[in-house]
Amino acid sequence: MEIGFFTLPEKIWNEKKGKFVNNKLYSWDELEEFREKNKFNYIEFMIEHMYYYNTLNQKPKSCKICHLSLLDTPLLHKENFEFVCKFYKMQILKYKKWFKIFDIHLPYRWLFVPKKVYLERIENFAKFLEKLAEEKKVKILLENELHSYEEFLVLTENYKNLGITFDLGHAYMSYVTKRCKIHPFKFFDKVFDKVENIHLMDSHRNWKIHHEHLSLGKGSLPIKKFLRILDHKGYDKMLTLEMLKINDIRESRKYIQLC
Repeated sequence: MEIGFFTLPEKIWNEKKGKFVNNKLYSWDELEEFREKNKFNYIEFMIEHMYYYNTLNQKPKSCKICHLSLLDTPLLHKENFEFVCKFYKMQILKYKKWFKIFDIHLPYRWLFVPKKVYLERIENFAKFLEKLAEEKKVKILLENELHSYEEFLVLTENYKNLGITFDLGHAYMSYVTKRCKIHPFKFFDKVFDKVENIHLMDSHRNWKIHHEHLSLGKGSLPIKKFLRILDHKGYDKMLTLEMLKINDIRESRKYIQLC
């Protein structure tokens, strides 16, 4: 299994102060030094982390995957759908000279969007991305957010250029908010053959609006059990630690080594 970590955001939420505060950032060279010292295989570049976006003038040595901007546009009208397609195509065209793997949040179904309409749009979106990936010779991984398993069924079809990024925190958020009726581990098992990246962080399971990005072992998610599942299944692809601070990334790497 290859283990990597995210670039760092400029701002992080401070619970005590009740506001966002500046995060401690590190240059690309410093991240590379950190990666080597802590035995990570790669870095996942999040283009919404503006410090790294603004200082990216060549492909960082160990960046293996590019996480594209979040876009929670409801796929209701034809114009919405066309906008989402053009938005992601533009980003992939910009970065394909440096990256061959892209992560995209699959737009989730807003509650006012009829389920039938949404499923049709998702199927068309998958077909669009498959064609785009084939033309540009890239791999696109679609990430679960507030989705039911049924809404991800389309991605288990035979798309050779599409895979899945499984986010455990998002899966639990969907489960707790009853957007998904099956347990996250069962969700993971059903889509396992398409999973090529995992986003892993700890969090508390009683949230309703957002999930935290805690060090592994600092929340209430069954991280050890999930890691045992990965070992049992022989998972040998990417696992990206999605913490917000460098020390949390370091602690989580040690946590995995001790499990």
